Amino acid sequence: MIHHSFSKKDLCDIIKIFHLENELPIYKKMNKEELGVNLNIILKTIEDITPNLDYYPIQDIDELKEYLSQSKPEIAITLKEREIAINKAKDIIHYAKDCGYTFGNSRYNDISEVLADGSYIQRFGDIPTIRRALIFLNEDLNHSAEFIPQLSYKMTRQLEKKKKNKKGALSSVSFRKGQFSLSFD
Repeated sequence: MIHHSFSKKDLCDIIKIFHLENELPIYKKMNKEELGVNLNIILKTIEDITPNLDYYPIQDIDELKEYLSQSKPEIAITLKEREIAINKAKDIIHYAKDCGYTFGNSRYNDISEVLADGSYIQRFGDIPTIRRALIFLNEDLNHSAEFIPQLSYKMTRQLEKKKKNKKGALSSVSFRKGQFSLSFD
């Protein structure tokens, strides 16, 4: 049985990621309940799936069934929580970048307020502004605390892939010694 914490979008993503569209061609037109029932039937009838480790740490059909039977690991945050977290991150960025880690023009009065905001926002590590604010906060010499953004599996894999692509895209220079002849026409 598929856990109720998965949204219709989550179930559609799972169908698409694990290439189950052939078994359920009209899945986008179904509501969440119909989709859950039909996906459950499909998972009982098929023998194997195509794993996609970029999105889910699932290797086979049994792991997928187990994953879907439990509550969703990353619960989506509400828009209000997201807005509050982003505003706190922007305040930290302003404190770090524009105020030079001083309290003069920032909204903070002391370091404990900054650390409290840092502790609050580190739960929302999938948001790029949060990660940027935590990088600035970790560079602050006014405290010794370290803030590590909590990332979902999917975001961790995407960031690793991005880092790998960036590293491979950097140009390198090679030098050769010897005599060379150039001719211009």
